[in-house]
Amino acid sequence: MTSDAQPDATRVSAPRVMPAPAPLIATPLVALILIAAIGGYSLDWGWTGFKDNGTVWDWLHLMILPLVVVLAPFWLRSDAAERRWWKVFAAAVVAAFIVLITGGYGYGWGWTGFEGNNLWDWFSLLLVPVAVPLAMATVTIRLERMESDRSDNRDGDADRTGDPNVDSASEPAAASGDIGS
Repeated sequence: MTSDAQPDATRVSAPRVMPAPAPLIATPLVALILIAAIGGYSLDWGWTGFKDNGTVWDWLHLMILPLVVVLAPFWLRSDAAERRWWKVFAAAVVAAFIVLITGGYGYGWGWTGFEGNNLWDWFSLLLVPVAVPLAMATVTIRLERMESDRSDNRDGDADRTGDPNVDSASEPAAASGDIGS
């Protein structure tokens, strides 16, 4: 046996780096949307429904809910460094939205499809498709965090007492003999 060889038990393998889930989900999703849009417009694939979406307003109706459903969990689980990029993304979306609204209403850009839409139309476009998935994702993630905290607390109790069934709140009372008095 050479000096370079180590027994299997002492070998340490490098941790595997898992790819970020966002690109794994977003890349095929964007590719599918592009294929369907190209097929709908260029190849007359009627089943896509894209041919009927001739304005930005129609595209917003089509895309807002799926985008929010896909992006909300990633946004809510992001850390501080990632939140900075989310803020940049949000600022770009708001800037584009302001340009489109200004052009659609102020300069009569017909391709936006904004003319003739009132405040109630905007609420129906934005409020429900954005608020409902965000509320659902927020509740789900908070419940996951609460469960994780409970699990961490249970693990800590079991480590301290050696008994996973012992509740840490009852320990001081049991130790001082105050139970039942």
